[in-house]
Amino acid sequence: MQKRRTMAGGLPVALVAVFASACTLSAQPQDRPDAASAVVRESPKSSPVVPSAPPERKSIPVARGMVFGDGGQQVSIQEVSDEVVQSKEWKQISKMRDKVEDVAESLQGKVPKEKAQLTGGSADFGTFTYTYTDDGAIQPDPAWVAEYIRTETVPILGTVTCHKLMIPQLRAALQQIVDSGLASEIHPDEYGGCYVPRFIASDPSNPVSLHTWGIALDLNVPGNQRGVAGEIDRGVVAIFKSWGFDWGGDWDYTDPMHFELARLY
Repeated sequence: MQKRRTMAGGLPVALVAVFASACTLSAQPQDRPDAASAVVRESPKSSPVVPSAPPERKSIPVARGMVFGDGGQQVSIQEVSDEVVQSKEWKQISKMRDKVEDVAESLQGKVPKEKAQLTGGSADFGTFTYTYTDDGAIQPDPAWVAEYIRTETVPILGTVTCHKLMIPQLRAALQQIVDSGLASEIHPDEYGGCYVPRFIASDPSNPVSLHTWGIALDLNVPGNQRGVAGEIDRGVVAIFKSWGFDWGGDWDYTDPMHFELARLY
């Protein structure tokens, strides 16, 4: 299911629980450096508005009721008494659920999206809005992609798709690696990509990955997993650093396959 984010504030979430015990109503809540720092803010969640508690109905059985979830869809239902079903309060909640469903459906495709931007530098990397899916994949604004993302040929790796501002430095670093006799230390068949729009670790609760911006790349992936020193040649690392890249192998929780643009030359 595709989701959308907005900096201006989130959609009201209707999460209404109706408990037939005393027929009271309650609201339940739903459920990095330089140019290379992605700023992502989560949308605040609004509390639903529910009617005040109805008068006590002592004849209604305890621990029976119906629960509605995000968007008003029914999450679970338990047996309720005829008296509850016929009550004014129950009918009000049913109408509320139907209204929330209608509003949620009408807003599909019309909700403002989250805005992503880089901070710490004056270069124009652009800004974009995006939508995302539960698997952590991001779909940036196609207009931003057309303006900033390029597919070009570079030494060793061949064809890459990256941000247009990074490609000259990537090409220069790879050419110096070739000139230094280290080309065999990079394995093109183990290249993990550059422009791969997603959240960090493909987790929507994390910030937007710099791969979404096309200013990071992963090399020799199998032998350079997170949390290890990594097998990548340190001469290769030194050359990348000299061309403005930071290396994930320097982090506390290492990511030795990862290089990201930190300075523009």
